[in-house]
Amino acid sequence: MDWIFNGIGTRIVEILLTLIFGGTAGFVIRNKMMQSQNAKNNSIQSQIGNINVNNSNGEANEIGDNSQNQVAGNASTQIQVRKLTVKHGISEKRVRQIIRKQVKQLTVYTQEAVATASERINKLENAYIQLAQKMGGAFEEFYDPAFRLLLRDTAERAAATEREEDYDLLSQLLICYIQKGSEIKKRAGVHHAIKIVGEIDSDALCALTIAHTINSLRPMSKTCSDVLKMLDGFFSKLQYMELPSDTLWVDHLDILGAIRINSFGKLRSLIDIYSDAMDGCVCVGIKKDSPQFEQAISILSKHINVEQFMVENECLEGYVRLNIARKSQINTIKLSTPQTNNEPDLISPLPKEIKDALYKVFDLYSNDPILMIQVKQNFARMFDQYENISKIKQWWESIPLGFEITSVGRVLAHTNAKRCDPTIPDLDL
Repeated sequence: MDWIFNGIGTRIVEILLTLIFGGTAGFVIRNKMMQSQNAKNNSIQSQIGNINVNNSNGEANEIGDNSQNQVAGNASTQIQVRKLTVKHGISEKRVRQIIRKQVKQLTVYTQEAVATASERINKLENAYIQLAQKMGGAFEEFYDPAFRLLLRDTAERAAATEREEDYDLLSQLLICYIQKGSEIKKRAGVHHAIKIVGEIDSDALCALTIAHTINSLRPMSKTCSDVLKMLDGFFSKLQYMELPSDTLWVDHLDILGAIRINSFGKLRSLIDIYSDAMDGCVCVGIKKDSPQFEQAISILSKHINVEQFMVENECLEGYVRLNIARKSQINTIKLSTPQTNNEPDLISPLPKEIKDALYKVFDLYSNDPILMIQVKQNFARMFDQYENISKIKQWWESIPLGFEITSVGRVLAHTNAKRCDPTIPDLDL
């Protein structure tokens, strides 16, 4: 018996293939066409018209011969496939097309203003492409409708601002959404941050970025001098303009929802903030040749090389301390074991007995309040030896109001810090 497979039969196959191969592969039946198959009794036949493979630029490459012919006998199964469209991936070219399309949707602008909006959105496009290429995988977000809506809002903000740095900041916010936006709360912060990019004053944004960095950036170096040198380097890049000397910037950020003013509080001093953050460095430690010193040597020598972990205290002459910046680091310290045959060192967590030994030595540190005052004074003198952090310290201590940085402010500060210095560690959002 001869069968002409068309109409509902072809449609059923289309539905099944869509269910099986749908999603990101995006199989689409293109042109409807007549195909015939000849078979005898008890045969199964399937037909699909038009196979094309769409590359990431949306260009179709045809697969297969234009003519197909199948002949079979009884109890046969026949399948014909021709010009099936397979769509996969998304290219830089397509991303640029999507971003530029936002200009056409800005119908609120007059014809004269469209040219300016187009130029500004083009700057956003170039800034985003550059960041996305470094990140890898960022183009795939264009499949997400939520990201496309965010892109529309971002394009509108870009069209409305003339500041060159805003295009980089908006691009960083899009990247931040991709990296940190899996949680609803963080997404809300990114959305609102994008809306106020064109409204936030430049010196207020600079001040916000430095304030958030002070509260979030925690040094990992093991000595005070290394920590202060690192901080001085970061702040030299973050202080890209004169910091505001009045309090108008605080009120401005409060109005925008980036901070909440606490009229009854005052900001902690930088010395106190970093002393707490570096409790392993800014400490009294153990006096040399004291009973506590001998006890510490006895505890450490059972497990590790004492000279590797015990160092002179920079903040107090005649005292020693563990070569650890923060007590909380003990749980994350890695042990490096040299290997033979030029192989890389073996990195492994510290054994529990070594962690316990380090905690016991920490407990031997002196808590003398008079000595602790002396330690902080010495630390403050070291602080003032570095030009950039010394300026930040003077500015910080001149702020008369206390405030708390909101999620919106943290997102803005984080992305602006990354804009200024891509090497700066991720800050708390």
